[in-house]
Amino acid sequence: HPFFREIIIEQGNDDLKATTLFQSTEGLIYIGTNQGLYRYDGFNFEKILLPDSLENSKVSSITNSLTKDLIVGLENGVIFKLKNDVVEKFKSPINSPVKSILELENGSLWIASYGEGVFYRTGTDWHRLAGLPDPFVYQLLLHNSGKILAATDGGLVIIDPFTKPVSFRVFDSKIGLPDNIVK
Repeated sequence: HPFFREIIIEQGNDDLKATTLFQSTEGLIYIGTNQGLYRYDGFNFEKILLPDSLENSKVSSITNSLTKDLIVGLENGVIFKLKNDVVEKFKSPINSPVKSILELENGSLWIASYGEGVFYRTGTDWHRLAGLPDPFVYQLLLHNSGKILAATDGGLVIIDPFTKPVSFRVFDSKIGLPDNIVK
């Protein structure tokens, strides 16, 4: 039988809503909420103190970096790295919700935004993946082949990050998907 247990993040705070969950390589659970970022060690919740400009932000995406730090994306397009609870903000060209974050072995950072498509950063330079069928991207997943799968409102997009320029192929209802919306 499945086991379910309800865990209350903050007693008496009915406005607090979990928006994303992530388990770090250390086994800690990070909870992105509409009021900032929390860490759960299996016993206690701890609100991570963020700078005033980020305090109580809506967290929409969390992942591990190659160096096992956290990379966090917010509803307003802000992206930051959390290393030993110290925030390092990235210069971000994104103004819409960050839905998914991937860091590849080569250090390039890939971002799915809900409204502006896919962005990637090599070094300190940001690029927007031009020509996507739809700018609403829900998820990025790294395939074993090294390609990136992007779930969008315009179908499933297979991105080859190693081509110059970056190339992609779209799978949608025209070629057999039952629906264009892939979450």
